[in-house]
Amino acid sequence: MAAPGEEAGDVEVDYRRATGRIDRLEVENFKSYRGHQQIGPFKSFTAIVGPNGSGKSNLMDAISFVLGVRTAQLRGSLRELLYAAGDAAAAGGAAADAAARPRRGYVKLVYETDAGEEVAFSRVIQPSGGDAGGGYASVYKIDDRAVTWDAYSRRLAGYGILVKVRNFLVFQGDIEKVASRSPEQLTALFEQIAGSDVLAKPYDDAAAEKARAEEAAALLFAKKKAVAAERKQKREQKEEAERHIAAQEAQRERRAHFYLWQLYQLQQDEAGALQQQQDLADQLAQLSEAHGAFEAKLDEARRGQSGLVRERMRVEKEQKKLQKKRDNKDPARARLREEAARLVRKIGAGKNDIDNLSRAAKAQAKRLAKLRKDLAALQDARARLDADASEGEEGLALDPAQLAEYRRLQGEADAKASRLLQERSALAAQLKVDESGLARLQQAAASKAARLEAQRAKLAALRERAAAAAAEAEHELAAALAAKRKEAKAAQAEQRKASSQRDALLGKLRELEGRLAASKSVRQATDRERRLASAAAKLQKDVPGVFGRVSELARVTNRKYNLAMAVVMQQSLDAVVVESKAAGFACVDYLRAAKLERMDFIPLDSCEARPLPERLRRLGGTSAPALDLLAYEPRFERAMAHVCGSTLVVDGIDEARGLCYGAERHKVVTLDGTLFKPNGTFTGGRSAGIDARASRWDAEEYEALKAQREALKEEINALPDVRSCSAAAQALEVAAQQLEQRIKFKRAEAQQAREESEALQRDVALLEAAAGSAEADPQLAALDAAAAEKRGALGRLEARLNEVKDRLFADFSKHVGVPNIRVWEETTLAAATKLDEERQQLEEQIDKLSEQVAYEEERGAPAELAAKQAALAEDEAKLAGLREQEAELEASAAQLGEQGEALKAQMEALRQQAEAAAVNIKELQATAANYQKDAGRLRGNMAAAATAVEAARSARRGLLEAATLEQVDLPRRPGSGAAGDGEGADGAEAMDVDESPPADSDAAGASGGARKGRGGAFDFSRLSAADKAAATGSKKEREATAKRFKEVRRRASPAHSLAAPPRGGRAAAPGGGARADRPPRRPPQELDAAAAELAAAAPNMKAPEQYEAVREKERAQAAALEAARKAAGEAAKAFLRLQQKRTARFNAAFEHIRSSIDAIYKQLTCSAVHPLGGQAYLALEAEDEPFLGGVKYTAMPPTKRFRDMEQLSGGEKSVAALALLFAIHSYRPSPFFVLDEVDAALDATNVARVAHYIRACTRGGGAVPPPGPAPPKRARRDGADGEADGAGEAAEAGGEAGEAGGLESFQSIVISLKDIFYEKADALVGVCRDLDQNCSKTFTFDLGRFEPPAEAL
Repeated sequence: MAAPGEEAGDVEVDYRRATGRIDRLEVENFKSYRGHQQIGPFKSFTAIVGPNGSGKSNLMDAISFVLGVRTAQLRGSLRELLYAAGDAAAAGGAAADAAARPRRGYVKLVYETDAGEEVAFSRVIQPSGGDAGGGYASVYKIDDRAVTWDAYSRRLAGYGILVKVRNFLVFQGDIEKVASRSPEQLTALFEQIAGSDVLAKPYDDAAAEKARAEEAAALLFAKKKAVAAERKQKREQKEEAERHIAAQEAQRERRAHFYLWQLYQLQQDEAGALQQQQDLADQLAQLSEAHGAFEAKLDEARRGQSGLVRERMRVEKEQKKLQKKRDNKDPARARLREEAARLVRKIGAGKNDIDNLSRAAKAQAKRLAKLRKDLAALQDARARLDADASEGEEGLALDPAQLAEYRRLQGEADAKASRLLQERSALAAQLKVDESGLARLQQAAASKAARLEAQRAKLAALRERAAAAAAEAEHELAAALAAKRKEAKAAQAEQRKASSQRDALLGKLRELEGRLAASKSVRQATDRERRLASAAAKLQKDVPGVFGRVSELARVTNRKYNLAMAVVMQQSLDAVVVESKAAGFACVDYLRAAKLERMDFIPLDSCEARPLPERLRRLGGTSAPALDLLAYEPRFERAMAHVCGSTLVVDGIDEARGLCYGAERHKVVTLDGTLFKPNGTFTGGRSAGIDARASRWDAEEYEALKAQREALKEEINALPDVRSCSAAAQALEVAAQQLEQRIKFKRAEAQQAREESEALQRDVALLEAAAGSAEADPQLAALDAAAAEKRGALGRLEARLNEVKDRLFADFSKHVGVPNIRVWEETTLAAATKLDEERQQLEEQIDKLSEQVAYEEERGAPAELAAKQAALAEDEAKLAGLREQEAELEASAAQLGEQGEALKAQMEALRQQAEAAAVNIKELQATAANYQKDAGRLRGNMAAAATAVEAARSARRGLLEAATLEQVDLPRRPGSGAAGDGEGADGAEAMDVDESPPADSDAAGASGGARKGRGGAFDFSRLSAADKAAATGSKKEREATAKRFKEVRRRASPAHSLAAPPRGGRAAAPGGGARADRPPRRPPQELDAAAAELAAAAPNMKAPEQYEAVREKERAQAAALEAARKAAGEAAKAFLRLQQKRTARFNAAFEHIRSSIDAIYKQLTCSAVHPLGGQAYLALEAEDEPFLGGVKYTAMPPTKRFRDMEQLSGGEKSVAALALLFAIHSYRPSPFFVLDEVDAALDATNVARVAHYIRACTRGGGAVPPPGPAPPKRARRDGADGEADGAGEAAEAGGEAGEAGGLESFQSIVISLKDIFYEKADALVGVCRDLDQNCSKTFTFDLGRFEPPAEAL
């Protein structure tokens, strides 16, 4: 069975002592060992030798790996433990490393038991996934069968090999680590060796559980003591409460009569106030009915005015749209005019170009006709020449034989007269040069004459062009410029006029804006108000039962109170008044569905609104209730009372301070917005929000200013648009500037033409002078004379040549029938040659003229003229279209202007109608204010009556509450219901002190009915007629009667205590069974003083119930304490069992190692000089719980005094560490011991001692164990009892130590570079590096067949 790539956690295994050995080791692709290699066999003492880097330590890693040591301790991961060709991997990188490294490897250790049986332990490295880049896992096998890690480790432990303790090997560097361990680290090492570390976590858990249980028991014990003390206290309080109840019963009987008289008095007051309130409500209802009809008329007037305003705004918007359309057409007209002017200029230039092209076309036609005529003449001449040649062709035909003979004789003649020919050629060349020079001079003279004629024609054209340009600049363009200038000045004047008028109107507008300087916050609030108003309008339209916002339903009667009322009403200005809660919830759902702003709602049927006390209107000074400063419809009085409450408004701060901080505290607001609250705090200063809310009531003035501003804006909008005027003026200015530029260009063109004609005139004069001088040129005459002389010389040479040729051609001449050869040459040969030359000249002239004709035809002056004429026609058509568009725009602008004037007239009519409607609305509002004033007076009187009713009810509720709190049993009429029911109803009414009855007539009637029902429940027959008369009498009579009721007489017994109840169970009531003039004989004492005396006692009235509850709690605490003590005892027992078990394991290992280390250290340090050796011992810092303290290790080399381990030298530390390791190995020893260069820090002497000691151990001759009885055989016992477990652990540990005592022989494998180990070893395993295979190789050499050296024995 395959195990994960790493070992499992700590597993407690059973240790068994064994005496087997490692026989051999097989490795495949492990670290530096390539392929499959077998190492061994290993003897009892085997030394592994080899140079550094050969792979000795890798062999140590292989043994550790197969015995289950963690991969992290073997210097690499599982992948890195596989063989890799170092050079190839380093040269090729990751890819080469993956290719060079094998995918599988293993290490197999063959273990031979003491019975001779071989057991193969294997650990295989194989890929954990299918891909090449995956991870690796290790698989444990025993005898080639896969097993789990637990089974693997248990099998090793069965042979005495403990992987976790590592009792079978010592790594390179472990010596230094052991030597430098602290006492605590040594304790941890001893726990690993003893196997008690597996009990560390259960021990800690048991200790924590024990502490928790003990803490819980202690806490419950403390609670039990506290409950006992509480029980004693509650018993005392119970007795005191019983005495107090008896005294209270007597007090209630004495107060019942007094409460009954006061209730009768309040009933009479309430009945009178209710009747007055009902009368005032009837009057207010009549006034509200009349006011409602008037309000309907006022609303109709407002709607009419709103319709006029909306219509006027609509007309104004339409007028602005027309003005905008007209303004938008002005730039288009300007562009059309500019485009038309541009086309006019382009057409003029095109006509000029057409004229020039016409003249050029005519000249070209003349030249082309002349060239065609000359070409026809040449073609005729060529035809005649061809005809002549045809007619004389037969006479000019040459015989080839004659021609060949002629050429032969001509060659001989040329050879004989070569000198003469040369002279003739040179003379002919000179003559040709002279003739060419003469022809050149003649041609130059002819060219000058032709150039002179061309310049004269160009001069005439320039003068004509200059005159035309000057005429156009000074007449046509100048007139157009003057007209444009005049139009531009008119446009600029119109622009300045419109600008000045606009500036004046803008000044007035700025003045209005200055008057509306405070409107910034108003405008900001108006934006939000507009959204809220829109939402309120939608709610009012779509949701039934919505009346509108508070700011729309109420109006401040005087402007000076605006800021104060804004502070009073705060955010409630935007609250919406609705008919009921259901309507409010429907509005909330509507707002949520429409995603509108949040709003507050005031339901008229359930909002809290107390009637305004009448005394607030009679405070004097400048104070006035905020509710009286508002004008509103009567049906909204409850909402306004809810918003304003009982807040007062005063002028100054001093008056507000007196009202707020006086004997009776009020909520007061001053005119500047300072708010004084009854709790002593106050708020002052200004804010944009408060100012914005205060400015809402300045709507009339604000609207008037807005109307003026809108009128000014209309006048400003009615003015000509400055931008269009400016654009027109700029367009005219641009056109004038363009005309100026054209005039400049024409003048410049005329000036340039004049300058060019002057320059050309000078050239013509020069050409005329040159032509005159060419006729009398001396060079021409000289050349002519020289040419004549050369012709004479050439004639003489020709004569001499003729003589030579006559002699040679005599026979030829006879043969051809001519007197001499020249005749034949001049007739036959010359005629043929001349004919050819003439034909060639004619062909050249014909070709030249044909090319000139083709060139003239290709120049295309007529085609260019036609294109120009077509373009001119197109431009004229465009100009006509632009003229039509401009006329259409002018007509459209005129029509828009007429429509705008009509809309202005309509706007003016609507404005007048709106003003008339506003005047009518003001008159109606004044009448509505009178209605509001009368309604306010009636509401004030009603509020006073309601205040009286509320005061009576409040006092009645206070009496009933006091009676209920004092448990006074008020007398009731027979048949009015059970006393408990009646008291419950009255008590509920009395305790509901926050409820406020409605102030309207219906609520008053309902309240009256309830009053009658409740009043009828009490039995007022116990009151005498005098008492009833006093209740309805004057204030003085009432006070006297109340004073009389508060007095009581002492009974006959002077020792009677106030706390004792009166005999008979009830005090005699005045007007009852006893006479009114015979009060009980008792010293006068106030009932309130008696009640205060009882209240001062303040016993705990719930003490009896609390006493029983405390007793029950005490019983529960006792049971919980008993359970906690039992749980603490169980936790202590479990902790003790683990403590004993852990201590037994630790002490067994420690005692064995402590008893063995001194002997081992002596054997490692003894010598001939110091036969006793050194001393070494171990000590515990904590004897009771040794695993919680440290282990002190002390070693004293021979002749050395005591010193700490840190102060020893390196070699002394190494010897001490080896002694400790050998002593540790003696406890639960493994059958073999592998050491990796443990002699690194030792000198030769100590190395020899260590080697001798190891050899002795392999022979069974190690240190002698301390004397003692033979330990018993180990018995495995499992039990729950702690002492039994501890004894079992001790017996088990003792058995293991006893079996291991004396360091019985074990196999030793040592890796070392010291030759002393080679000498004492039984076998050598040599490790070397195979350079060809790039891996490690091993060789085994058995030393058993050799005699051991004497010193080895």
